Amino acid sequence: MVSRILPLLLMFPLVASPAVPAAAPAIALAEHPLLDTIVQRSDAQRLDREALLRRAASAEVLLLGEVHDNPEIHRLRAWLLARLVEAGRRPAVAFEQIDLEDNDAVHDCQRRGCDADALADAVNWSASAWPPFALYRPIFEVVLSQGLDIRPANPGRDTIRRLALGETEPEAALRALDESRPGVARAALEQTLRDSHCGMLPESALPGMVLAQTARDRAMAEALQAQGPQALMAGNGHIMASGVPWVLDRLGDTRPRLSIAWLEVEGGLTDLEKALDAAPPVDVIWFTVRTERPDPCAAFR
Repeated sequence: MVSRILPLLLMFPLVASPAVPAAAPAIALAEHPLLDTIVQRSDAQRLDREALLRRAASAEVLLLGEVHDNPEIHRLRAWLLARLVEAGRRPAVAFEQIDLEDNDAVHDCQRRGCDADALADAVNWSASAWPPFALYRPIFEVVLSQGLDIRPANPGRDTIRRLALGETEPEAALRALDESRPGVARAALEQTLRDSHCGMLPESALPGMVLAQTARDRAMAEALQAQGPQALMAGNGHIMASGVPWVLDRLGDTRPRLSIAWLEVEGGLTDLEKALDAAPPVDVIWFTVRTERPDPCAAFR
């Protein structure tokens, strides 16, 4: 059973979007009271867009989360990036969606002044497991038109698959990093993996999946290790405190940083305090529209 399930699970991001609730929402999501609310998670202080922009401009490392298939989130991140450039900030931008092995292809494309579609071809986006490139195009158009450096930040699908399945032995540094993950954080990640894989992930698979997640967090953190302002585009699961920020701490990176997670509003969760209790541990939450999608767990039934 394990051998049949795992290859299917590994086709998806390790921390996927939560399943869409089967029950109808209690209210129309277009009228949700938290829609477009931006809030500082530590003290529930509400921010307007200009206040958020000021906070983002003061950070040396920006961690910008996403729900991978939500086009509004990508549009809002493109807006924030463009406004930062207008304010005089020119961060290099690391992408979870681009493999380290594509580094030369990316740099060659940028040297030639390529457009977004040419970059997608250069990294063979259409053959990846990521949502359609059209969703990400607004971000890449800002990056390329403004001449911001692109940094690949994913170890690669095959590398992750082999680590998760135990087909390759991790180097000592990765093993040590994985074993240093705090117990509470490891337990929380394991539960997130169970939930995001629809309860179909065998318990025996968890150590390998956590190791693969550690490898991805490390690759993203290392992609941010350069002088000048840095930004990361990655799933919400990677930017929470036990993900990339934890690795940055382990690397001794003390630069000012800001993590922003975009969360889809939920019909039954309209109270801000309760919504924040359920939110991931990041610095700022921006509540946005929910994307219509099929039940991601249907394939396992």
